[in-house]
Amino acid sequence: MHHLPTLALLFAISVLSLTPDSAAPGDSAFEWLVHFTPTVAQKLLHVAVYATFTMALWVSLGSHRSTKARSWLALAIAVGFGALMEWLQTAVPGRFGSIVDVLLNGVGALLGVAVVWRFGDTWLRRLRKPAKPSG
Repeated sequence: MHHLPTLALLFAISVLSLTPDSAAPGDSAFEWLVHFTPTVAQKLLHVAVYATFTMALWVSLGSHRSTKARSWLALAIAVGFGALMEWLQTAVPGRFGSIVDVLLNGVGALLGVAVVWRFGDTWLRRLRKPAKPSG
């Protein structure tokens, strides 16, 4: 169950990364939204989305690993996935891969690791806590 947010983010990042940036007549509203999202907002989204993705990965990697091991693994997966998405964008009409975006993804992943180092164990305790019976 803890994998669903991670899988949802993986899917969302893939769709966002691989949507053409053409905004031609007949394109979907989503493609138009991608096209007209300001560059500054796109860059901030890289950081925010990859921070969130890294935190979700950290939870998905399970409590049988240490916080440090999960953090390094989540960081490596997030940065690797971000680099892969940038490389795949080179084949998408109107999109291009960017080293700057790979770096922003990495900054987001590092931010996610910083958050889980600070709050991660508390989150896991809450996730493992059994639901209180009602009534």
